[in-house]
Amino acid sequence: MRNADLYTTHGVDPIATMMIVNRGNFFVSLTSHATKSRGLHKYIVDHAGEDHPNAKLKWRLGDIVTTTINTALGETIIVTHDTYTPKPYSLDFEAQGTQGLTDFDINNKRIYVEGISKPHRWNDMQIIILESILGCFRLNIIFPH
Repeated sequence: MRNADLYTTHGVDPIATMMIVNRGNFFVSLTSHATKSRGLHKYIVDHAGEDHPNAKLKWRLGDIVTTTINTALGETIIVTHDTYTPKPYSLDFEAQGTQGLTDFDINNKRIYVEGISKPHRWNDMQIIILESILGCFRLNIIFPH
């Protein structure tokens, strides 16, 4: 197995959609870096034993692979692929622009908007989206095209 980001499309799709990739924007460069490969071997030994045939394999795929993608319109996307270290499942999406950022996954939906949020305090994303629909401000300042 190669030491590479083997599954970038799942993690990058929502962010690429926000950045209008393939609808006026496109990727121009991609670089990936990986940690050492320790987690998969440990998992096999812990769950199947040291005598399992896969425990004798030398795994090359790093536990965590971080990929940086640059777009033609000047945005940077960072995708982290981590399947071998112990942690709760999280999609861990974040989008950041000149006036704010969002941090969201299945259990976490929060947003910070400069001039609207209290300094250094997150807001619940659902409340901010509702205010946006009612015309208090426009969310497109967070994801400029």
